Order: sequence, then structure tokens, then C-alpha cells
Amino acid sequence: PEKHGAQDNGWPIRPGVETLATALKEKGYATSAVLSGAVLYRQLCGLDRGFDEYDDSFRPATPLRRLAFVAATSRIISGIEREGTGLSHQRRARETAAIGLRFLQRHPHAPFFLWLHFYDPHRPYDPAGKIPAIGSLRAVQGEPTPREDPGYWKERSRYAGEIGDVDRALKWLDDRLEESGWAKNTVVVTVTDHGESFGTHGHDYRFDHGGYLYDDELHLAAWWKETSVAAGEELPPGTPRSTPSVEIDTLATQALGMDGLGRAIFQRFGLTVKKRWSSTPSSSSRDAFSFPPAGSPSSLPYSLSHSSVAADTLWFCLRRPTRKLIVGRAPSSALVYEAYDLAHDPNEMQNLLPGGQSPESLHGIIHGPASLRAWQEDEKILLNYANRIVRSLDHPRPELSPAARARLRSLGYLR
Repeated sequence: PEKHGAQDNGWPIRPGVETLATALKEKGYATSAVLSGAVLYRQLCGLDRGFDEYDDSFRPATPLRRLAFVAATSRIISGIEREGTGLSHQRRARETAAIGLRFLQRHPHAPFFLWLHFYDPHRPYDPAGKIPAIGSLRAVQGEPTPREDPGYWKERSRYAGEIGDVDRALKWLDDRLEESGWAKNTVVVTVTDHGESFGTHGHDYRFDHGGYLYDDELHLAAWWKETSVAAGEELPPGTPRSTPSVEIDTLATQALGMDGLGRAIFQRFGLTVKKRWSSTPSSSSRDAFSFPPAGSPSSLPYSLSHSSVAADTLWFCLRRPTRKLIVGRAPSSALVYEAYDLAHDPNEMQNLLPGGQSPESLHGIIHGPASLRAWQEDEKILLNYANRIVRSLDHPRPELSPAARARLRSLGYLR
């Protein structure tokens, strides 16, 4: 983020940053994006470059609210929104999938790149389909019981219902690809962009994300489906290609985040990034996904992340397969650390630094000088990354129009 400039919602990527759309368009692909959330309006994100079509045509919800006031009925407004007229801050998954299919039908013989963005599992939760029974949902460690907090579980059930809406939209689209024959030479990548916090880490931060850096928010899942023709292999038609297949656990173990998945997709299509950034990045030789020298105390890969820059406290974390170090600073306060032994505490429930002290305090808790040196090395890497991010925030935030600010604020992205 300190290089491409998109530090948060409402911070567009900088001019000159190459994307998958710009690279494939140069190779003759028809390109289209169908967006479902107001955070991806082109003026807010700058991701429309490289797309022949960038459909962000849904409208803010204000006109509907005025209509509801005049008509004095919520039933009419609810029915209209469910039909997906687009008069809201988001578009339903089924409508997004249908628009994407129409693009394919207009380009039946051209190589294509189609990005479908689904936004349903996001507050406010208003599932179009069936809402699962509370008793059918699996609880995670740290959640209240339905008896302790029935209101929480009602919201949790509606959240699960919106996930089901996206599942059904994807199944519908997959069936259309099979029926039309497109599935035989199409690579389909499905990826989530983050998890959701259920308030399981001692804070009242439920059904939200971006403020903390626990794995329930950082973990993402990705699936890569490639049939025989697309893979160039002699396999029966329709046989799914099993490699590469990335799921939640292996994704975290390999420290493969969005950046790593993007590289894998670029490599699959034989693409190279010719111009990555429009300005010179800060002076640091470390990448966000790195492998320390073999002789270092920690030779395992690691990933680096930071929280939303709009939050009151900016948090940074370094995650390895077996441990995780977090550091944060509230305005005008000292650094606060958290450390987790993921090998024995995968849910991050036992902070090894409950007082917020630096990793130096781990002496006596962990065994062996090499282990302490490993944590100290992680601290050095993490503070280096934090300083880079803080310096990059000196770039002025793009000026937002009043309408753009209102859209972000309505979704909770501006405080």
C-alpha cells in the first residue's frame, strides 16, 4: 500500500500502477468489471483503468429513503431494493452475476477478463434468500451463547444468509459457464478479501473488520479452477484442475496474501509487471512477502499487514506460520505489543505480552536464546515496516467530493 497508494477506502491507486486489467487489455482481452459496493466507485479507487466496461452504475440510497418517506411505507422500498434496481450503496450478487454473463454473451469468441465483485456479506445485513436457523451455525471460540446474547446471534444468522446469497449466485454463474461451453477454456479464481471479527478478542468489535489484525480478519480463502483445455492437458472435458489450489490454512502457512495471489495469476498468463509504481518507493529492500536469509534465527516466510489508517489506533503485524507479533500506537501514547504462539494457540487467545511490553519481556517465557533472538528480529522487521507506512501517509490524501465522503461515511469507512 505504501507503494501503490491505496492506503484505505477513498485512496485511489496512483497513476501508472499496472493492474491485471491493463496488462490483459494490452494482450487483446475484452475486459469488464461489475462492482457491487460503493467503496469501488471509480473516483474512490481508481481501479477502472484497463477496463473496457466498469459498471458501478448502482445509485446511492438517498432517493429511495425520500420515496419511502413520501409513500409512508417500508414494504414498497424493501421490495424495490430486493429486486436489485441498483438504487442503493450496493448491488445484490445475483444481479452482479447476471450483468457479467451478459458481457460474456456480447463477446462470445474473444479472450476475456471479467471481474465480478460481490458485496452482500456486509452490513446492513438483508439477505434475499433463506436465513439459517441459529442452531445450525457453528460457534467459534470466544463467542457468546445464543442464550447469553440472542441479538448477536440474530445478526450472525443474517450475515450467514448473505453469504448464502453469494454462494447461490456463484453456483448459478458456474452452471451458465458449463452450459455455454466457456468453462472448458476459462480460468476461474474466487477469492475473499478479508474475514470478519466476531468480537472474540476481548473488544466490542462485532461484524466488522479493518481495525484489528487477528487471523479471523486477515485470513482469506481462494479457489482456482482450471479445466483441461485451459491447462493444456489431456484430461476428460470438464475435469477440474486441482493445482494450484489455495485454501485458508495453506494460504496463511505460505504467507500468501493478495499480493502473492496476484503474482500467481500474472505468472499463469505469462505477464510481467513493466511499471509497478508511479513514484519511487521508500528506501527499503524488504518486500511485504519476504524470506529472511537462511542463516537468520527465523528462516520461515512471513507476511506483513497493517490496519485501516482511518482507525483510532494504527496496528501492524508480522505473521509467520508458528508465531505472530503485533504492535500498535494510539495518538500520543507508547507502543503496545501483542505476541502469539500460533503453534499452540491458533485462535490467538493467549497474548504472551499482556502488559503490552516489547518482546524483550518474553525472556523467561520462551525457551532458548535463539527463540528470543527470533522474536527480536521480527520486532526489527515489523518496526521497519511500520515506519515505512507512517512515512507514506505523508502523501496528501486525495480530496473527496462531498458525495463521495457521504458514501464512505454511510458504510462506516469514515469516522
